[in-house]
Amino acid sequence: METFRPPKELNFYKNAVTNRKLFKQQFEIFVTASGKELSSEARKIAMFLNCIGENALEVYNYFNIPDEHLMLSNVYAVFEEYVKPQESLLQDRIIVAVNDEAIQQRLLRDPELTLRKAMDICRAAEISKIQQKTLKMSVQQEETANVDVVRGRKFNPHPGIKTFPNDNG
Repeated sequence: METFRPPKELNFYKNAVTNRKLFKQQFEIFVTASGKELSSEARKIAMFLNCIGENALEVYNYFNIPDEHLMLSNVYAVFEEYVKPQESLLQDRIIVAVNDEAIQQRLLRDPELTLRKAMDICRAAEISKIQQKTLKMSVQQEETANVDVVRGRKFNPHPGIKTFPNDNG
């Protein structure tokens, strides 16, 4: 008989947004792999509540979902609503922490900004700054080489290291 590993407990203390999404994905894989995807809603909810762990179960118990609305999608929605303020708080912290005023203003102007989008914009800005510095250094080295050629000196690609002519030469 095949057995499949249920997901680890849902953790709200470390990156709740990502953990909730990951837990949902792992739970759905578990349900499908164990052949329970055709089970009743009540059974899938019971499996979900059994897997989420004690802390997440306390969060679930805080919300009163009427029995007529008791579907797995509604249970997922309860947890999504619970972590939404945390996601918004993280997003705000990212905006405040950005050192570049232009990027900060860009983030603030976007009415449809999400946490993922804010992170992507910041990563792209960081990568472009690194590329800009690399390009600038490359151009400066090329300009130095051109000046050295005009002056009749041999170009040293490592300016901090002195080169000495060969004793034979």
